Amino acid sequence: MAGPPRIAADYRCKECGKPLTVRRSKNRIIRFYCVDSACGAGYEYQNGVANLDINLFPKTSDHECPTCQEQGRTGYLIRHIGKDSKRPFWACNTQACPAIFPEIEDSATGSGKPNLEAKPLQTTSEHVCPRCKKGRLVIRESRDQSRSFWVCNQKKCDTFIDDAGGVPDLQQDTTGPRCPLCEAVGQDNYLKLKTIGDKSVYVCQGMDCGQKVEQVDGQPDSKFLSHLNDIGMKFKLAGTRSCTKCKKGVMRVNQGSKGPFLACNRYPKCKHTEEV
Repeated sequence: MAGPPRIAADYRCKECGKPLTVRRSKNRIIRFYCVDSACGAGYEYQNGVANLDINLFPKTSDHECPTCQEQGRTGYLIRHIGKDSKRPFWACNTQACPAIFPEIEDSATGSGKPNLEAKPLQTTSEHVCPRCKKGRLVIRESRDQSRSFWVCNQKKCDTFIDDAGGVPDLQQDTTGPRCPLCEAVGQDNYLKLKTIGDKSVYVCQGMDCGQKVEQVDGQPDSKFLSHLNDIGMKFKLAGTRSCTKCKKGVMRVNQGSKGPFLACNRYPKCKHTEEV
């Protein structure tokens, strides 16, 4: 099917009156954009029709940025959608201000508004990302606010690190068994007992692994560990456990309804799987 035309001749920007173009955003969402970058207006693309009633990228809003107010300048909080397209947040529209606030529901209108009582979300820190070496680790909370974790502020980096009392947990706990898959390719990583949801499982602490092993009688499942050792020998003979499709992830063992299988650890970005 042919894509939408680049120039939407039938529409004009409601902010400045200039023509609109049709483009895909980084997360593959089609939108109408004003040709004037100084205007910056954007509108929803709905079955080939522009919804000009709502500017997705306004220059102002009803919510002034409290961080800017403290520093003697004027900024406005603009609503954005997160990477997963499910977690909206509010960010200041001034380049000099890094303030980001989570969203809460306005009881009066039922729509979302910035939670100004919460601390602004971190956009940087003193902790350099151990994987990409370019980004900084920032702390986040799970959706149910039951746990905190650290992620890299670089969009292309998938680093995920547990929180240890307000700092990233970068030191491995060596009291558990070694991860057989990591050991097979010369990496010295250990399994650590963690609580995921309502289950306690052992998880490899390796930055690029994350292999999970279920707990049986207070210990890692010995049968599954033996199975991992056998698979590790195959990786050792091959000299690698890298994903053959994306070349960036590593293969680990997942449990499916039909038994174990190999899958790339970069899922859902990479959906490559292999039979064990």
